[in-house]
Amino acid sequence: ETELSNAVASLQVKQRQCESATKQLTEKKRALEKELARRHNVIAEKRQVLGVQAAKNPPELAFFENLMGISITGGQKDILTFVFTYISLPEPSRPFTISIDLSQREYSVPKCTPEIADLQAHVDWLNASRDFFGFLKRIRSGFVDHYLNSTI
Repeated sequence: ETELSNAVASLQVKQRQCESATKQLTEKKRALEKELARRHNVIAEKRQVLGVQAAKNPPELAFFENLMGISITGGQKDILTFVFTYISLPEPSRPFTISIDLSQREYSVPKCTPEIADLQAHVDWLNASRDFFGFLKRIRSGFVDHYLNSTI
């Protein structure tokens, strides 16, 4: 009988251990489900923000293209090409283009048509300042200077 009592006691200890492990795993599962739900909410919020921004992009791009005379294309991987127009008075649709390689931390310009003076100085300034809009203003000014100097 003592053998049977010891076996029952041992099984009861194992049962309590299993119940404790089950309780811990259930609590861990709840915590993981809560964290997963939180992450899903964060992702949903980010998607909503991106959706709002995506709705704003076409009108903003149209503004830049029509009023500012600049369009942006991404024909190659990690390269953006900016096409400036409204620089040449007799030919307002004449394109002045610059392609910018974004594949590295340091930007580079594989193509600029027509070539503008001090292009590398502008690229160095961009890499130092990280002011992309300011860089585009400088490039547009460089294209205007090139046009004015070529028509004199």
